[in-house]
Amino acid sequence: MIVAIAGLLHTDIREGLATVEANRKEYRFILACEIPVLVLGLLSLRWLKQSSFWTGWAVHVAFSAFVVFMVIWLEFFWHW
Repeated sequence: MIVAIAGLLHTDIREGLATVEANRKEYRFILACEIPVLVLGLLSLRWLKQSSFWTGWAVHVAFSAFVVFMVIWLEFFWHW
């Protein structure tokens, strides 16, 4: 989350406008996936210990699986 926040705050215009916009979209997607995990993790400290922990864990696993899938796809199948 720190990298996503830093990426949203500091953009290098020398990369090009399309790259900057694509990075912003990706950082927003990361924050949209990870902020609920953080909130559920904080809730599990005091309230709803089991359900919020497992819900946050499931959201994080789904996001991680998506990232792994995209890395494998881009690494091995992008040339098609």
